[in-house]
Amino acid sequence: PPGAALVEAVEVGLTPEASRSERAYRGPCRLVRLNRPVGRNDCGMVAWVMTLRTPECPQGRQVVAVANDITHGSGAFAPREDAVFRGACELALEE
Repeated sequence: PPGAALVEAVEVGLTPEASRSERAYRGPCRLVRLNRPVGRNDCGMVAWVMTLRTPECPQGRQVVAVANDITHGSGAFAPREDAVFRGACELALEE
């Protein structure tokens, strides 16, 4: 088995400035690393950059995971959620 953790996840999301401005949703959506306490999500879409390690690939493979947060606004989509989803897709395509 690999020596490091099998799964490492870092939450990514919109910058605080982009979260407050609908104009920011019209251009490319760059996601940044977030460091917030559990349960402090203010958007119905969440995303992570995850490193998955296996015996065949001990250095790990990075994947981008994106999910709808049903506990926020009953899972409704608005421009902010769309921007996070688009940003996660753009990030995955860059990698």
